[in-house]
Amino acid sequence: SGSVVIGGLNSTGSQKLHISNAGTVGIRLENQATNYWDITNDSNLIFTRGGSERARITSAGDFGRFSKLDVR
Repeated sequence: SGSVVIGGLNSTGSQKLHISNAGTVGIRLENQATNYWDITNDSNLIFTRGGSERARITSAGDFGRFSKLDVR
């Protein structure tokens, strides 16, 4: 029921995890040093695995080579 706030004063809305930074913000999901995913936001949402970019959602909503990916 509580929220975790990193780098900010308080959570906005219903988010349970809120990370704020003046520059790029990132999250690392890791179970071993060689098996991890990084998710970063520098106005685009970038997914990397082991240091190699695997996917990107641009600020315009484009996903990889597609534009306006619509998943319902």
